[in-house]
Amino acid sequence: MRRTLLAIIIVTLVATESSAQIVVTDPAVTLRNSITAVLKEYLLNVQRDQHAKLRRMARRLSVFANLDKYAVVDPPRWRTRRPEEFLFDGDYNAAGDRRNHEATC
Repeated sequence: MRRTLLAIIIVTLVATESSAQIVVTDPAVTLRNSITAVLKEYLLNVQRDQHAKLRRMARRLSVFANLDKYAVVDPPRWRTRRPEEFLFDGDYNAAGDRRNHEATC
């Protein structure tokens, strides 16, 4: 009984004292992650600039030209009737349906 109790105390003391961790750093991985972050930020800025330029171009075009000639009279039947079902393209898919619905009302 005494040996068991002594063994439990020794194991408990050794286990509590060895709780330190060693910090490992890898400069190559850190450099790669930094380069990747800079490139992604650059691409994001380029895409934002392109988006802003396209919006400005579209705004100017719609002011000076009648865009009704580009409207589809009868949208294709593949268009969805439930725009909330799709996260990003629901409004796009349902745009023709709304325009036709507004024209008939």
